[in-house]
Amino acid sequence: MISRSPKGHATTALLRHRIGSWHLPAEAASSLPGPGWAGRAFPALLAAAVSLPLLVLIASGVLSWREAWAQARLDTLHSADAAAEYIGRVLDGQRMLVARVDDMLRGRSDAEIRRDEPALHAELQRMLREQQADVTGFVVDANGHALVTANLYPAPGESFADREYFAALAAPGAPATHVSRVFMRRVKDQTVFTVGQRRSVTGNPPRPDGFDGLVVVTALTQHLGSGLTALLASAGDNIGVARQDGEVLAGTRGFTRPPPRLPPGPVRDAMAREEARTSLLVPPEGDRPERLVAVRRVAGWPVYALASRPRAVVVADWRDHMQPQLAVGVPATALLAFLAMLVWRQQAALGLANRGLEARVAERTAALAASEAEFRATFDASVIGKAQAELGSLRFVRVNQLFCAITGFSAEELTGGMGMLDLLQPQGGETAPERRLEALIRDGTHHAEEQFRHKDGHAIWTHVSIGLIRDISGKPVRAIAAVQDITERKQAEERQALLAREVDHRGKNALAVVQAALRLTPKHDPVAYANAIEGRVGTLARAHTLLARTRWRGAELHALVAGELAAFMVGGAAGPQVRLEGPALSVPAVLTQALSMAAHELATNAIKHGALSQPHGLLTVRWSLAGTLLRLEWQEVGGPALAGPPARHGFGSRLLQATITQQLGGRLRLEWRPEGLHCQIEVPLARPAPREADEA
Repeated sequence: MISRSPKGHATTALLRHRIGSWHLPAEAASSLPGPGWAGRAFPALLAAAVSLPLLVLIASGVLSWREAWAQARLDTLHSADAAAEYIGRVLDGQRMLVARVDDMLRGRSDAEIRRDEPALHAELQRMLREQQADVTGFVVDANGHALVTANLYPAPGESFADREYFAALAAPGAPATHVSRVFMRRVKDQTVFTVGQRRSVTGNPPRPDGFDGLVVVTALTQHLGSGLTALLASAGDNIGVARQDGEVLAGTRGFTRPPPRLPPGPVRDAMAREEARTSLLVPPEGDRPERLVAVRRVAGWPVYALASRPRAVVVADWRDHMQPQLAVGVPATALLAFLAMLVWRQQAALGLANRGLEARVAERTAALAASEAEFRATFDASVIGKAQAELGSLRFVRVNQLFCAITGFSAEELTGGMGMLDLLQPQGGETAPERRLEALIRDGTHHAEEQFRHKDGHAIWTHVSIGLIRDISGKPVRAIAAVQDITERKQAEERQALLAREVDHRGKNALAVVQAALRLTPKHDPVAYANAIEGRVGTLARAHTLLARTRWRGAELHALVAGELAAFMVGGAAGPQVRLEGPALSVPAVLTQALSMAAHELATNAIKHGALSQPHGLLTVRWSLAGTLLRLEWQEVGGPALAGPPARHGFGSRLLQATITQQLGGRLRLEWRPEGLHCQIEVPLARPAPREADEA
């Protein structure tokens, strides 16, 4: 065992044996110089070693706190987005029902409706039950009296003129479609709100104000609350729906009486400013604690989806994340402090002993430095590969075991005529490796990363430091080399560089796709153009998020498809249904972006023209794997009846065809069946990585 004094003098077990029981007088010990800068810095280093884990724990807590709030903000925004999509589909469906009832009664006078009330009641009841569950509707005349209802026959005699929706639609400048505040149904003890509009064409004599009754469809708040509950990201979250004026329409917590209006505050202010999407930290309001609220406007309606998470839930999530770290970090810090105290005491004792030995060690240093036994011990037991070579030819004269292990040659082979130049591999087009050692002859030192030839023929990366051994007169007599195997580090650097190139390639490819979408998407309708670009860029972002989770090794097909259809995978009977069927399957990174774009175009078509445009529509996506061939089937039913292929193919259709057949080298089959679109896609999963120009 070798120990070092603060001045760098070596003491060995052999030295202790030779010194025997010799002791330094106390007076001599007290006259020795101090421990130097290393001794003075030791307490600070020890304190730093004890404090470092505690500082790391504090830094981890701060970062975890920020991440907890960032995750909470992301979760509430996603919940608000999903809720806005869900409520938008419900309200669109209600508006469609109102339009169908109005169309059914087009041209009929009040007297004709009352005369045909039995048949109209049955038809209205069948129409509403066919479209949506738990809804009812009715038609009232200009004075607020019911003409026909879906749930009662005959129509009740009381007036509905006192209802808020009647006053809003009867007033001059009434909106085309009105969403009422929540009220109690008179027939059943239930909370509802209505979607209504004026009757458009009646058989009654024209009125001066143009108002001749209205058509109303109700929505159960309890039913909407159940659908919103399925969108909660956390058990402590809450999702609500409110009109722009603050009237609450539905919520996951439910209510049995009409709820109060939202109090004035940041949320009401954001709604008044008609902000489309924002996240707010709302201070305590009454008995409601401080909370994070995401506000998302429902497209096409003066209605907002609100997703909130109390501060206590965010704090609890952060605390749960920190508890394991505290359970390990605090005891570890305490143990480290105890060990530091022991080291401090031992160092103090060692310093006292070293001061007594320094004088004797100085007298023995020259003899120990020349000792062959000591040199061999330090040479052979070194944790670094070492070799001595002749100065002129660089032939090996001595090597240690680690040097043999690095090169694969035995000590006899290396010292039997081999030299340093026999191991060096050419680099940078050089044919003479000895040129890289010219600095050794010129400056007496050489430090570089070199490739060695292993005995079995493969190349290994090493860090080589070569210096000169000089005699007493200063004349160089031998070269000594210290070699470390850094092959694993170089391979890791190459893998990191490859990953960086892959990320750069994907980023350029994504920008090329965005550029193509910006250039080729029809621009005659600014709103449609913006929505189309936003959807396609969002698809690219989701694909890159999936790839980033796996470090660009690929993406799960289920997550890829579900990301495009998440808004329709809610469940219940209030809107279109989506089913995903297929085994767990990872799509290679080179195919992820293209398949995401294809799924987005199919989903966009289904939302606009297919099964997802109807409340009772059903979309089924199935996939299977046959060898290396991915087969995906897209089946829509329940959408608008199709008479055949479209007369004109838009950008989405061309993009879908180019993506599947040209970019992915697959097959695409589209069938416009009467019940809905049927698409079959076959894509080979095993394919060479394309060039950037090909993918773009």
